[in-house]
Amino acid sequence: EENLMGAKNPSGSFSRTEILERSPDRPINSTRLWVRVADVMQKDVVTICPDETSATATKIMADKSVSSVVVVDNSRVVGILTETDLLKKVMPTNGPVEELKISQIMSAPAKVISPDLFVLDAGVIMKTKHIKRLPVVTHDRLVGIVTQTDIFLAMEAKFARHKRSLKVIPKIVKRWYKT
Repeated sequence: EENLMGAKNPSGSFSRTEILERSPDRPINSTRLWVRVADVMQKDVVTICPDETSATATKIMADKSVSSVVVVDNSRVVGILTETDLLKKVMPTNGPVEELKISQIMSAPAKVISPDLFVLDAGVIMKTKHIKRLPVVTHDRLVGIVTQTDIFLAMEAKFARHKRSLKVIPKIVKRWYKT
C-alpha cells in the first residue's frame, strides 16, 4: 500500500503540507477546513481476495453495481481492481480469462488515505495520481473508500449551503439600514 497520509517519506507518500504547496494559486478556503474524508466516504466497501479469479471479480462488481473492488489480504489493503484494469489487462489476453488471478491484474500497491484527510486534499491526490477512488484506512485496516463522485457531491452540498447563506446577507443588510 502507498500511504498518502503522513509526512513525505522515501516511499513517495504525500504530506498534507506538500499537497497544499502544490496548488499555491488556489487559496485555502473554509471548505478545506470543514470537510474530511470520513464525512463523505462510503463505509460499505466491496472487497476481494488476491487469489480469486477475474471471473469472480466481474460477477461481484456486476452484482453489487460497483466499478471497483478493494483487494485485501489478511485484512490489509494490497491493491484495487477497477473496470479499467479488467478492460486493459484481461481483455487483451489470449488465454483463459476466467483463470486469471486478481493478484495478476490488480493495481498495486494501493494508494490509501486517512479518514482525517481533507476532502480537497484527497481530490488533489486523485488528480496528481490520475485515479478515481482511494481506499481509506486506519491502523492498516480498511474503513471506507472515497471516490471522485463522493468529493464532487460533498463540495456541491457545501457550495449550495454557502450560496443559500449568501442570499440571506442582502436581506440582513437591508434590515440594518431600515433601522
